Amino acid sequence: MSGYGSLPIPLDVEKIPMHLAVFGVTGSGKSFNTGYLIEKLVNIPKNDSEHVSYPMIIIDAHGDYLDYVNYVDENGLENLDWIKSGWIQRYVFPNIYIKPEFRRSELVKPIGINLDLLNYTELAEIIVTYFKGTTEGAEQQISGLIRVFELIREAGYSSLHDLFYRDKDILSEYVDRLQNEGFFASTIRAINNQLNEFYNLEDKYKLLSIDSPLKSDKFVDDITNNRGIAIIDFSAEGAPGVDLKTKQLVMTYLATILFNKFTEYKLNGIQRYLLFIIEEAQNFCPDRSYPIASSLAHSKLSAIATQGRKFGLSLCLISQRPSFVDRIVLSMCNTFLIHRVSPEDVSFVKSVTGGLPQSLAARLTTLDTGEVIVTGQMVTVPFPLVVKIPKEERKVKPTIGETNVVDNL
Repeated sequence: MSGYGSLPIPLDVEKIPMHLAVFGVTGSGKSFNTGYLIEKLVNIPKNDSEHVSYPMIIIDAHGDYLDYVNYVDENGLENLDWIKSGWIQRYVFPNIYIKPEFRRSELVKPIGINLDLLNYTELAEIIVTYFKGTTEGAEQQISGLIRVFELIREAGYSSLHDLFYRDKDILSEYVDRLQNEGFFASTIRAINNQLNEFYNLEDKYKLLSIDSPLKSDKFVDDITNNRGIAIIDFSAEGAPGVDLKTKQLVMTYLATILFNKFTEYKLNGIQRYLLFIIEEAQNFCPDRSYPIASSLAHSKLSAIATQGRKFGLSLCLISQRPSFVDRIVLSMCNTFLIHRVSPEDVSFVKSVTGGLPQSLAARLTTLDTGEVIVTGQMVTVPFPLVVKIPKEERKVKPTIGETNVVDNL
């Protein structure tokens, strides 16, 4: 607790499935404190002698959590008694992974997607949205794509995914057959344009052909069974030159396979848990007021927000500008870690958290770096608390963003 020396506050881990949100402007300490929360979640006390770890997938927008991969790589997971995780891995885009100069280790894997893990409607909507930015007004094109996929299946092709990068001509041939299915020539032209744009994924990034653990739904089994931590590196180092809509596509793919797999667990009476931590959440589930207007991942993240808690699939949304995050998705979050925020976000933060005492609301724009208001269901008292984590409490010291201006000048 801030102002009380080393007095800790307990958080109820049973409330994690109710979703979390972390707010704070650049330099407010949110990445440092989120890292500290992660350190607690890989070492949860079960009793006096046993500890467990919470499985996590982290969308790392700026490389703030790569220190954990480097730390484990240098020290060896088996030598670190404070990490109970079964494994930790960093995932980067294939176009950087395959370069000879890129420093690889056993802990670094390429990002890859498997279109066969998506149903026809999901794949059609992704292709259209990747091209147009929205599915509005594209009902005929989505129907046409679904029909193309059905015709290909009826012809006996076992993998739609392979056609997208090995034999595009077959796809084009079946698109042309839509003329016989009653589709307009303008719809067919639009579908061909959308497919041509989608083919660029392979040409630019090798996302379809690369061998990656993410291309199997067994990845979800592995991370939940073995309490793994997967850091998806969307930083300039792990995703050089990758545009936002391609990152949104990867996010959509991950959110889809997670939601589908956790739905399957629920139907089979299996209880699993996973925390999906998403930095720069406004880029993936934006409010209508945000300039990017739409996101490929929006609908799937909304489904996780509204239904994931029943399955054990949880969100932790991190944003510098919370008022740009979809209000419906944020309304599903029941624990908030609020750092210093922009004056434009004050009224929104007060609203989405269900209100704050006036004494704390007045401090939202002036909180010291590292100070955080913790409120919601994980807090074991019925009022918000102000917390500040001493730097020495972090097991892994952050290095991202460190600089020495005068010496460098």
